[in-house]
Amino acid sequence: MNLLNRLPITQVQTNHERKFGFVSTPFSTKFLRFVFLGGFTWSFAFSQMYLYTQILSMAYGRAYAITQVCIIFLNFILARHWIFYSIEENPFTQGAKFVVAVFMFRFFDWCLFILFNNYIGIRYYIAIFLAMSLVFPFKYLTYKIGVFSDR
Repeated sequence: MNLLNRLPITQVQTNHERKFGFVSTPFSTKFLRFVFLGGFTWSFAFSQMYLYTQILSMAYGRAYAITQVCIIFLNFILARHWIFYSIEENPFTQGAKFVVAVFMFRFFDWCLFILFNNYIGIRYYIAIFLAMSLVFPFKYLTYKIGVFSDR
């Protein structure tokens, strides 16, 4: 049993989530699972890219494309079954909404990165972190409300 399955949901959280049904508390179990999933899939993608490019000598473009497909699929399955428990809706409809949301947030993330790095002059890694940090809460709410209809 992993740590996130053992996190208690207190009565205060439950009452808060009842009052504000569309927004979870910042440290709700679902939000913590979402954060954990992001870190896990990032490390999985990093490992996968290393395997494809350094061990299997695959071209970067092909390796990145395969990695992205695997990560999107893994994120969708885990978000659907482990974070939002949203298995009532048609998986293909939900999957299509998820992919559109992923591309939309990747685009916003890229736009913010370009703004921070190219126009404001913030260093590369800090610009990446800032862009991802600003997009992350909106991504969670979009997945929660728009994709997985968890209110």
